[in-house]
Amino acid sequence: MNIRIRHILIIMVLSLASLTSMADTDMTSSIVNPEFDGRSFAGWQQQGMWLQTNDDFSGKSNYAYAERWVSNTTTLPDTYLRQQLTGLTKGRYTLTAAAQHILQGGTGDATGAVLFADWQEKAVTAAGDYSVTFDVLTDNVTIGFRVTNSTGNWMAVDNFRLTLVSTDVTYMREGLSNLVTKASTLAQQSMDATVKSTLNNAITNARKYTSSGTAANVQAAASTLKDAMLAAEHSIFATKTSSSGNVPTVVTDTRYARGATMIFGRSTVTSSASLLEQGFCYSTDNPLPTIADERTTRYVTNGGPIYCLDNLAPATLYYLRAYAVTTDYKVGYGDVIKVYTLPRGNVTWSHDNGGSDVENKRIAQSIMSVAHYWSTLTSITGFAPSAHYGSGTPTADCSYGGWIRVGPSTDYQATGTLAHEMGHGIGVGTHSTYWADIHTPSNGGFWAGKRATRFLQFWDNSESVRLYGDSQHLWASGAQQSLSYTINGAHEDSHSDASYYGNALLMQAIVEDGLAPVSGNLQGLAYTFDHKDDVCYYIRSASHDCGLTTAYLADNGGLLQLQTLTADEAQSGNYNTQWTLTFDPSTQSYRIRNKQTGRYIYYASDNTANGFRTTTGTYNEVDLRLQLSFVDVTVGSGSDALTLDCYHIMRKTSTPSPQAMCASNSTTTASTPFSNTRDATAQRWVIVDADGLSAMNDAASVEERATLDELISRIRTLATTPHTEAVSGTNQRLESTLQQIESNATSADPIALVDLRTQAYDALMSFLQRTTPTGSPYDISFLIANTDIDSSAGFEGSTPTVNYSCGEFYQTAFDTYQTVSGVPAGRYVFKLQAFQRPGTSADTYNDYVNGTHNLPLTTQIYIGDNYVTACHIASGARTSKIGTGNESEVGSPVRYMPNDMQSAQGYFSSGAYENTVETSLQGNGQTLRFGIRGATSVSYDWSIFDNLRLYYYGGVLAGDVNTDGSVDVSDVTALVGIILGNVTAGSEGYDFGAADVNGDGSTDVSDVTALVSIILGN
Repeated sequence: MNIRIRHILIIMVLSLASLTSMADTDMTSSIVNPEFDGRSFAGWQQQGMWLQTNDDFSGKSNYAYAERWVSNTTTLPDTYLRQQLTGLTKGRYTLTAAAQHILQGGTGDATGAVLFADWQEKAVTAAGDYSVTFDVLTDNVTIGFRVTNSTGNWMAVDNFRLTLVSTDVTYMREGLSNLVTKASTLAQQSMDATVKSTLNNAITNARKYTSSGTAANVQAAASTLKDAMLAAEHSIFATKTSSSGNVPTVVTDTRYARGATMIFGRSTVTSSASLLEQGFCYSTDNPLPTIADERTTRYVTNGGPIYCLDNLAPATLYYLRAYAVTTDYKVGYGDVIKVYTLPRGNVTWSHDNGGSDVENKRIAQSIMSVAHYWSTLTSITGFAPSAHYGSGTPTADCSYGGWIRVGPSTDYQATGTLAHEMGHGIGVGTHSTYWADIHTPSNGGFWAGKRATRFLQFWDNSESVRLYGDSQHLWASGAQQSLSYTINGAHEDSHSDASYYGNALLMQAIVEDGLAPVSGNLQGLAYTFDHKDDVCYYIRSASHDCGLTTAYLADNGGLLQLQTLTADEAQSGNYNTQWTLTFDPSTQSYRIRNKQTGRYIYYASDNTANGFRTTTGTYNEVDLRLQLSFVDVTVGSGSDALTLDCYHIMRKTSTPSPQAMCASNSTTTASTPFSNTRDATAQRWVIVDADGLSAMNDAASVEERATLDELISRIRTLATTPHTEAVSGTNQRLESTLQQIESNATSADPIALVDLRTQAYDALMSFLQRTTPTGSPYDISFLIANTDIDSSAGFEGSTPTVNYSCGEFYQTAFDTYQTVSGVPAGRYVFKLQAFQRPGTSADTYNDYVNGTHNLPLTTQIYIGDNYVTACHIASGARTSKIGTGNESEVGSPVRYMPNDMQSAQGYFSSGAYENTVETSLQGNGQTLRFGIRGATSVSYDWSIFDNLRLYYYGGVLAGDVNTDGSVDVSDVTALVGIILGNVTAGSEGYDFGAADVNGDGSTDVSDVTALVSIILGN
């Protein structure tokens, strides 16, 4: 035999052997969840189907199957189950499934059900195995089971199997020929002219390869043709519709949820005509999508329909809006919303197969289902849970990191249970960020994060629903639905898409709020601030002390600074206060660029003075994370109040506390470790556009005017306190000044109003300096912030724990205080209710009554340089309970003392534990500090306080040099005598303190000028 012929025969034999081996290749592993044994639809898009575990369907494989049943007096609604497969080897396949579609008690075959793969279908009737042969010529194919216009009442399907028959190009050409035939039929219908032209061109191109094309030619032609056919189908439907006339009224809900490959939306439709179809249309490149673009009618039900956009590209911008079409093809649209999908998660899993074959299969498919939901609906990466069969495990459990034990109970070998346990695996009840972000975790509390809260409000269609939790678990509090999306037990597992979608999306939301799903990995980045690329934004500190309503972030030659400006100045472009934002969906990061300088905000170094600056470069540190704060900020008050979201601007690093930009004061910025606490006000920022800035300005003006009006009212009330004038006309000058301030405030902006408030304050200090109260002192307690301890705002130094209108410190040294500035010389009295318990209740009481003082008091109430020791807790012991909170029983006979904040508040309300301390200031214009401090800390040491008050009794009258009680020309003569040395210190009838008229610490000619100014009323 010729050697060449022999080689050819060998090659042919090898090729046939290869083809034969390919004919039986099982590709079922390419189908996600082919048997539903985890009792979920993971991997499938479905409408109207249920999961069932009974044995009524003879084709059932293992544990569960999909079905829909109605009474045999009616027929099935349109339902479907489908899955898109990607990455298959190109070639001919067979899809097989156990299925049925019957009319119980009827005669003849029911019609309307098919097993399908792309355009190939096989009718399904009586229970049995059904197969459909199809060709994979492109990168994806959709398989499934569908019922349309059914004449039956019961359908069921299970055990999908996929077989690769051959990779022979002959089959591919045949498949392309079949596709051309279907496309040619489609091309006969009415559609957009451009779309039809594209379809006809694709048909012409494909025909060239139906008889002699290479595999590459066939695949390329098929891909082009399928795209053209899909566009044609959309266009055919759209061509029938009209957006004029009696169209439905459609409202797109601005709330939404999104994962990596899915988006969820709600809508409201009102129509006087019957509806043919409603759903959402969407596009990646058309900012005003129509039904000629992509559209979906699929939904899940939870507090109403939630429409599902499936098979989306991860990390991609989508435009979407709701639509509705009437039976006479009138179409209405809602407003467009912009949504970024997440990068696709990567949750891998393993199972030790420690149970029986049936149990192993059920557990494996359950954890696989959760991994699929989480990989497609979250951006969690690096999480690799491992399931282990535990014969002695009653239900299931999991530790942080994903070590899961699943017991023998069938109910807990399910997708819902594994979803719950994997929640523990990413930190729910198992990581410090969980406990830090739940209020009072030991007793339970609401989850503080806004991302989770807003997701639940969307998913449950309720503005009142909140995420609640204890130290281990979460659940929805106040939910309209009976379902908790954290599935705390098999009884809460509804085995529904709505439940499992909701669970995955909730896990993503709490990760975005700050939960750490994988130790050391950067997670939770997201599109948090809804921006427009061509809009200028203004960035302002959320701290009132750092200029919330008066200052703007500006680029000052590479340094980030806060500038006090009017709104008009900020918008003029002359102060480098306008910023543009861009978002990169692939990294889920923002870039913030100054419009005037072109420089980007970036992280420069760990030096807090230069932590965040601006640069012309675009390297990694300009990619920033914007995290939505737990805490918002309110500008304005009452019905005019404006509540705004705040954001942390942070480095995009995987450290637990990345550096965050903060405001040091009203002019400078710095960096500080990220903190979610409510007290981290200086590292929260407000970002607004021009409209938002105008709204802020209006609300701030109302608030500042209200604050000014309140101060003026307080001053006028104080001026009614009986007093004498040391300088004639002081009362009149005060009222005249206040009236002028009120007149100037009529049209003032926030900055001017702040200045007017300063003027009113100065007028008050001038009044106090030039008058003396008679009988009772001036009550100036209104200069203290939070006199009733509603919060810790206004307190400097140590921050007290605030509850029940009290502030407390437990087992710690502390110093918390407030200051008032510019006060005149004279006598001041500071009062507050407070006590210290320097040990246990029993020891403290016994020490007090025995007079042994083994437990000395270390807490002091102070003002200026003077202090008194705080009341001893035992000094307020009672013979009967106050009746609120927890009270200690001490001594014999029994006495009662406070033992928590609630009971302490009750004792304070009864008038107990009053403390008084006073001081005198020499000289005007001073700063006065007053507060409470504890020098040491011992076991069970407890200090608590409430009800701060401050009083002024008058004092040295500046300019009353001759001490006759008034300031006039005679005092000028006396002052000149002191300056010339004719009068020495201690001379009778002269006050050298009053001679320092301007309060600069010396007596000289400048004091004569100040004294003349006082006399003239200037």
